Amino acid sequence: MHDSESIQAFHAYARGQLLNWAQSQRPLSEQQRQLIQHHEFDNFGITDGNKLVFQIPEPIAGTTTDFTLPAENLRPYLTAESAFGLLGLPEQAPARDLSQCPHNCVAITYDDGPEDATPRVLDALQKRGAHATFFTIGQKVALRPEMVQRIVAEGNEVGNHSWSHPKLNTLTAGQISYQLSDTNNAINKAIGTTPKVMRPPYGATNSTVAAVAESFGQSVVMWTIDSKDWLNRDPQIVCSRAVDSAQPGSIILMHDMHNTTADATPCVIEGLQQRGFTLVTVSELKHSQSWDGK
Repeated sequence: MHDSESIQAFHAYARGQLLNWAQSQRPLSEQQRQLIQHHEFDNFGITDGNKLVFQIPEPIAGTTTDFTLPAENLRPYLTAESAFGLLGLPEQAPARDLSQCPHNCVAITYDDGPEDATPRVLDALQKRGAHATFFTIGQKVALRPEMVQRIVAEGNEVGNHSWSHPKLNTLTAGQISYQLSDTNNAINKAIGTTPKVMRPPYGATNSTVAAVAESFGQSVVMWTIDSKDWLNRDPQIVCSRAVDSAQPGSIILMHDMHNTTADATPCVIEGLQQRGFTLVTVSELKHSQSWDGK
């Protein structure tokens, strides 16, 4: 990530956190919301050795007050080694060794979020050192930007899954473009970048969908294993279906809108890891093998 992109991503993250905090304190006016969306986090102090403190002006908070962010949460937005030293963070961990991919790598993907079950899925991934790709719905991103920020902050990937979940292969090129661009804009507002991958709802694609996605610089990503978590709400059945069929290079379809999927996720991760697989994002898998977008 270039410095300018990192700064944009940091501002998007910090504004989202500030908005959540301010809303928890009192109802906000539209003017206050607009001030938050344009606030520049240029001046800060460091407290307790690992927290950044920003002074928030009276028009935003109702009174001049301090707003803190854990330094560790800013790791994804830091590029300079001096920044890590300044904030008291250990040096950035080296990139994961993916030299054995695709021979031992698979990608778990989650569609249709962010939803109430998403944090539990993220908890399971983080606890087990696994990563995944989340194909998000634009309308839901706009309502829950903080979840998208967490997805990225923890080393996972965000993909485009359209604005309102239509069958894209029934739409015109212009309509498809709106579905993707509006979602890209919502994601960019949340994290300061736009996705490199997209998945059409229902897997409904055609040459027009692929062409429009390509115009946005996005690969169309399907799947090779359907966990059918939408059909069987039994975590053990979902887990077995995902784990037993996995092969090197598999892309597993799940949905973070179901609580039973969150229940199944620890079993899926552990089962795949026990079989010797490394769980990576779609883009990591993409760059480790010959890729045709499917």
